[in-house]
Parts: sequence; structure tokens; C-alpha cells
Amino acid sequence: MPNTTQHSPACARVHTLALIPLVTFLIASPIAAYAQMTPLAPEVPSRPGAPPAVTIQPPRAAAGLTPAQNLAKSKGMRAHKRGEFAAAIELLRPIAETGDPEAQNAVGEMLTDGKGGVTIDEIEAAAWFRKAAMQGYAPGQVNLGLMLEVGQGVIRDQAEASRWYRRAALDGFAEGQHNLARLYETGKGVPLDIGQAVFWYAKAVNQNFAPSQYAYGLMHRDGIGVPRNPAEALRLFRRAAAQGMTEAREAVEALEQATSTSSH
Repeated sequence: MPNTTQHSPACARVHTLALIPLVTFLIASPIAAYAQMTPLAPEVPSRPGAPPAVTIQPPRAAAGLTPAQNLAKSKGMRAHKRGEFAAAIELLRPIAETGDPEAQNAVGEMLTDGKGGVTIDEIEAAAWFRKAAMQGYAPGQVNLGLMLEVGQGVIRDQAEASRWYRRAALDGFAEGQHNLARLYETGKGVPLDIGQAVFWYAKAVNQNFAPSQYAYGLMHRDGIGVPRNPAEALRLFRRAAAQGMTEAREAVEALEQATSTSSH
């Protein structure tokens, strides 16, 4: 599925997280890094501040499924988690067609990853993400935003991507907060605003979201948007490294070495 976790541009060595076959999250969402993707599609003009032309509906609760459908969904989600994607998509596609946003998002992720015998279909994946997003399902909103940001399965539109990230961010979803911060830090789809980047990174950091801990650590290390504070940077890097983030571990080693050298 589209990578919901993208790194801060504050360090040139870091790859921004990716999308579709894009790569793993990191931590939670597997996909590949932007740097390894095909060239970006041209961006479609978008009116500043114009909201996506959709009507958000309340999420459809799984309780609306029949017992047999709930059983199929449970089996499908377990198969998805185990990486048995061919079996998972066969079980979950009918559930997605009933309007269940969790199943819609899962089907979209499998269609973008194209693993385990599932054929990649980015256009269909984007359509499933949009269905889930329109019901207010935050993971679907982030995945749709990632597709829009790079033009995968849809016409590239970073401004609309930012609006879907914002919907997820306002709902308290850490990956939406992180991606919105990243756009503010780079000025993509939104006006460049380091203050807003700091605000949203901090929100995600408070949820122990490793990519934001790393990005926020870079800002403290370099004094971008916040006072330069190597000690705070090191603390944030260590928190991200503890979750398995390679870039954060390398940043810890480099900062500790720099601190040790300067003390002699």
C-alpha cells in the first residue's frame, strides 16, 4: 500500500517514504521509497483551499455485516496480515463491495503492493482508497493522499493530497499528521510553513510515531523551526531508533560521535 510514513527532507541522506509498491513502513505500511519510483506524473492545477468534491459519510460499521460476512472479513484480514494476499483479496473484495471501509482500504493496499499473486492495479486501488476516504476512514484518506501526491493511479494533485492528509490529521491519525507536516516543510501542495510543520510533527511525535520523531529530531539538531537543541534531537532519534528506524540509529551514532569529539 502507499507508504504512509515519509521522512523529513531536513537530511539529504534520508529517503522520503514511498508509495505503492512503495514500501514498508516503515513500520506499518509497506511500500517503496519515492527515489525508487517512476517519474512523477504532471500535477493537475487545483484551486487553493478548494476542498475535494466529495461528501464525507460516516464510516459504515462492521456490525452492519452479516455473521457470515464478519467471519469472511476476519479471515481475510488475518490472511492479509500473514501476507497471504491472494486468499485475502478473494475474501475481502466482496466485503469491500458492501461498503466496509476497512476492507476497501485493505483491498486497495493489496492492489498497490501486487504481492502474493495479486496483480497490481493502481487505478482500482485508488478507487478503493477513495471509497474508504469518503467514509472518513483515516488510513484510506492517507493512502489516497499518497496516490494523489505522486500521481499513482490518479492524476497528480498535491493540493488535494494535502487536504486528505489534513482530514486524517484532524482526526488524530499520526500518519496523516506526519505527511501534512512533511508537505508544510517542503511547500508541496500547501504554502511553505515551518511553523505548521513543527506543529504537526509534534502532534505525531506525541503518538510515538517514529518517522515524525526522526524528522522532529532533525529540526532540533539543525535549528529549523525550533531552537537548536542537540540533546533533544538525540532523545528523539533514540526513540525512533528503538522502533527499528535505521536512519534514526545512524543519526544517534553520528550525533554521539560529534558530541564526543567536541568535548575533547
